[in-house]
Amino acid sequence: MKDGFAERFEQFKTNKSTLAFVVNPLNTNTNEINIEPFGIDAGSLQMQLLDLKTKDLGSGKFTELKSKLEELEIQKCMHIAQQKSTTLKEIPTCRYRLDKAAESTALFLRREAERKQKEIPLLRAVAFQKVFSEAVQRKRGRLQQQLHRSQRSAAFGNRVFHSLPPQLLVTYEMLLKNNAPLRNIWSLNGISPPLIDRREEKQAVFI
Repeated sequence: MKDGFAERFEQFKTNKSTLAFVVNPLNTNTNEINIEPFGIDAGSLQMQLLDLKTKDLGSGKFTELKSKLEELEIQKCMHIAQQKSTTLKEIPTCRYRLDKAAESTALFLRREAERKQKEIPLLRAVAFQKVFSEAVQRKRGRLQQQLHRSQRSAAFGNRVFHSLPPQLLVTYEMLLKNNAPLRNIWSLNGISPPLIDRREEKQAVFI
């Protein structure tokens, strides 16, 4: 089930057939998408596509959502890369805006499905809910863990050092190649080293 979800989300995220159908069902070959997980009859779906008269299916909602996602992804990457307390505080804001954008789109799809009482709007709503909204929930958990790790004080030993600044990372790699003591990383960057046991220092783990 986990592999199936990952596959559907990857398809959705990379603008392939599932995303294309959800955004614009009139211009999509339904033979390219797997509708079995959504409980929709393929024959009925094809007939509805032939009979569909209106082309106003809210594609603008998805264009707006796509733009928001791209903007939020850039912001999130910038905050994580800078590793500053002021920028790390913005990550929950990005997560909240992402959730609101997804909720707004999901609500629009549900209302469209209820109004038209047809399987095409219903399939779009279910596909979006299963593929995208589940991914938002999983991503929320990962971001919370990442933010928590970034705000912790760095430590060696049986704990893992998660948030090296870029300049510190370069120094670490240089010293590591020369088999220099790990404690030297701190002094070369003007940082007070944490109090650690020398036996733990030899067992330090870096990710």
